Parts: sequence; C-alpha cells; structure tokens
Amino acid sequence: MSRIDHMADIAAQIKAAIAALPKDKATWRQTWKTGHDGGAKRSNGEAFTGGNNPWLGLVGATRGYGSSYWFTSKQATEAGARLNWDAAQGQHATVLRPRIMKDEKNVGEMKVIGFTGYRVYNGDLCEGWTDPVVEARSIPEPGPAAAAIIGVWGGVTESGGRAFYRPSSDTVTVPPRDAFETLADYVGTAAHEKAHQSGHRTRLNRDGIVNPAIFGDHTYAAEELVAESAACFLLGRLGLQTDSHLNNSAAYLKSWNRKLESDPQLLIKSMGQGMRAAEYILRAAGLPQ
Repeated sequence: MSRIDHMADIAAQIKAAIAALPKDKATWRQTWKTGHDGGAKRSNGEAFTGGNNPWLGLVGATRGYGSSYWFTSKQATEAGARLNWDAAQGQHATVLRPRIMKDEKNVGEMKVIGFTGYRVYNGDLCEGWTDPVVEARSIPEPGPAAAAIIGVWGGVTESGGRAFYRPSSDTVTVPPRDAFETLADYVGTAAHEKAHQSGHRTRLNRDGIVNPAIFGDHTYAAEELVAESAACFLLGRLGLQTDSHLNNSAAYLKSWNRKLESDPQLLIKSMGQGMRAAEYILRAAGLPQ
C-alpha cells in the first residue's frame, strides 16, 4: 500500500469509527493515572487525615504533580531521596497537625488546643527514590521509530499528571511513561502533543497554535482535531494502533466535532491537516512516510 493510501485508509477507519461509535462509548477516557488514587500519602504510605488529604490533593492537581507522596525534608533524607531545592523553592505545601491535651473537665477525653504547621514537598520534587505506585507499572520503552517521533524538537518532559504543548517555550510535557495503561497510549499522547508542536510558527505555522484561541471555540476545536488525527496516523504508521485506542480517539474527535456543526466539513479539513502534520513529523524524525 502506498504512503497516501496508507494514510487515507487510516482516515477512513477514523470516520467509520466515529459514525459507528455507540452512545455509551462516546466519551473520551483518560488513559493514564499518576498515583493519586487513595489520596495524598505520607512518606511511609499512610494516607494524610482530615483536611490535609483533600488540601494536598488540590495542591498536587493545580501544580500538575504526578506523585501522591509528600515528604518533609527530613523524611526525604530518611527515604534515601534528596530534595531538588532548585525545583522545590517555594513549592512546599503547609499541613496542620492538631495539638491535643487531656480535657480536665471531662475525664478520659482529649481536646484540641491548637495546631502545629509543617512543610511537605511532593515526591516529584525528590530525586533518588522510586514512587511505588509508578514502580508497580511496567510500560516498555518505545521502539526506535516511536522514540524518533517523540524525540523531535527537543523531545518531551515526563512530569506531572497533564499532557500539554506550551507554544511560548515550544515544549511538550506528558505524564511519566509508566503512568499510562499501554505503550500505545503513551506514544499516542506524546504524538498528539507533537502534532500541536508541528504547528509552531517556525514549522507549519498553523493558526490554532500561532493565534491561541479560547478553549472550546472553533479554532481551538479544529486544532484538537488536527492533533488527534495526526496521532492516529502516526500510531498506524508505527503499527501501534489498536481498536481500543482507535475507539478512544474516535470519541475524542466526536466530542470536538459536535462543537463544529456550523462547518460539517471541518473534520475532513482537520484530518487533512493532521495528515500533513504527521508527514512533517515523520520527516523531522528521519523516518520514511
């Protein structure tokens, strides 16, 4: 099958998957977990109690941390880790420990007389330790072709619990590889963000990247369609596309396409741009198209 036919065949599969997607499977599903199940944990694995647990969960989510573990500087040392103070500067979270004493008026009971605060730091800011949640997963390293695609234009930074492309710094960040359910999910997510990166003004100069749009509007939605289409094409090129991933991509595309009813052809146009982005990435990676 020629290059053009190969890409066109994948495009046809995507369109068919979107059209055939059952209503109960029409919601995109995030395919990575970053260790936050069970809430914030102390260095020994015990859960924080009281308001400290949701508080640290909120801090971790807003800062994009991938680990659910939190250390004092002393606990990090005891765990054989080292706080990266350059990264940790100003990134502590203050938690409270109740001060308790005997209640003289009620024999046998205790009362809270105040709180003591102390600082903790997320496991992402510690070096020399292995997050046990992440360690329990084992996603293989990408093959040479997938690694070449992920490595274009500075590669990716693996950190936190979000996947995104930042045009101002021209950088891509994705969760750690072992946070994903499968290798295809990791490569597909990285390829999606690399497709966004291909739109940089020094590359394909795509409107959705060069002129940032408001979340959910026409241009933003079109750019998301471009990126997910490109990711599907690249996974197909790598032989990593699966029915599960294709259905999840179809749900993602369908969710954005619903916002574009005023332009029924936009999905097809975006898939064409997605094909161009995929070919551009393959060339940058030094791979045959």
